[in-house]
Amino acid sequence: MTLPRPVGYGLSFSWTAVIPWIVAYFITSIETIGDLTATAEASGEPVTGKLHSRRLRGGVLADGVGSAIAAIFNSMPNTTFSQNIGVIHLARIGSRVVGLACGTILLVLGFLPKIGALVRVMPRPVLGGATVAMFGLVTTSRIRIVAWGALTERNIFILSIGLALGMGVQYVPEATGQLPAVVASIFEQPIATTAIVTCLLNLIIPREEKEADVDAN
Repeated sequence: MTLPRPVGYGLSFSWTAVIPWIVAYFITSIETIGDLTATAEASGEPVTGKLHSRRLRGGVLADGVGSAIAAIFNSMPNTTFSQNIGVIHLARIGSRVVGLACGTILLVLGFLPKIGALVRVMPRPVLGGATVAMFGLVTTSRIRIVAWGALTERNIFILSIGLALGMGVQYVPEATGQLPAVVASIFEQPIATTAIVTCLLNLIIPREEKEADVDAN
């Protein structure tokens, strides 16, 4: 058994990393909201109303607290794991008790490096075969969430531009080479590019009259 050593690498602060990390946490918050919504939908729970809003606030807060604790124990920040949504779809089990049990097991395994080494030597085809269905179910869950927002011409245009630029950064990473280092560190990530572009376009492009009336009501 191996116990973690808090602040094993010391503490330091760099202003150049502030903006990229702010954007990164903003993006992961959006991801968390989507994951929690998809989890609620897969579990037969409401995805609107005060109950769902309270769950979203709690989930984002848990991510922040968990990331702070992870930093103290020399680990990377944490966020929700989208593949678990596929597990719920496959197993048809969305009980909180199961989640607590799995979390406890993972906590115990974290103190046993030998178990982690055993997982690392698992052949990639085996791991891929076990997760291929889950990744597909995650994708369909995301599509369903997008469809909830009413696929108007405005929303389709915003989504198309965001996805196009995100895929462009993914397949042509040198496209951000002419940007300042700090800005490039943000937009070199496809998810960050898509999220930032879609959010900006959503604020800039005027809403359609019917859509504005629905939001007002």
